[in-house]
Amino acid sequence: MAQEVEFRLNTSEKDARWMRGRALSETVRIDQDKFRQAITKAMMPGLASLQRQVAAVRTVTGRLRKSPGIVTRKYDGANRLIIVGLVGYKAGVAPHSRYLELGTPPRAGRGMVKARRYAWRAFWQNQDAMKASAEAALTGLMEDAIDGVS
Repeated sequence: MAQEVEFRLNTSEKDARWMRGRALSETVRIDQDKFRQAITKAMMPGLASLQRQVAAVRTVTGRLRKSPGIVTRKYDGANRLIIVGLVGYKAGVAPHSRYLELGTPPRAGRGMVKARRYAWRAFWQNQDAMKASAEAALTGLMEDAIDGVS
């Protein structure tokens, strides 16, 4: 079950006709970089948990230990801004991480790899902390933006 943090402005029909949906959106501005930084900071407990779990795995080259990371992506359209944050393995650093995460079917003469689900556990163990941190940071950004409206 994915959790979303969503901020919306609802007005009465009369106010909406007067504002025509633009007055507040043209006045209130939130710096997208600060928004992205808040999401990245909120995901740090998940990253730390994933790094701890991966560090406990016996490694030969250490590529798996170097692979956990955070990626944020920005999608903006005409009237919306969506920032998506991902905690997981960096692409190309440890290609075998997907086998440790998802496992493999039985292979001829080589057995099978059991799914360990390190990234999933990191998410589920830290979900509430990450959500609370994101809500607090984004609420602060919204309050700062609203305070700037004169």
